[in-house]
Amino acid sequence: MRRLTTESVEFRRIMNNLRMENMDIPKEKQHRLLDSINQSEKITPALIRQWHDS
Repeated sequence: MRRLTTESVEFRRIMNNLRMENMDIPKEKQHRLLDSINQSEKITPALIRQWHDS
């Protein structure tokens, strides 16, 4: 899988889906999300909530 960036269509789709669920992730934390995705870490709803809430 190719590495995602903040400008990737796939990443924009992820962020759009999160916005639709009222789970915006602040820009500074989006880089942490990108790093996790690019390192093939498992992204769980609990992890996304943690980024959203903190």
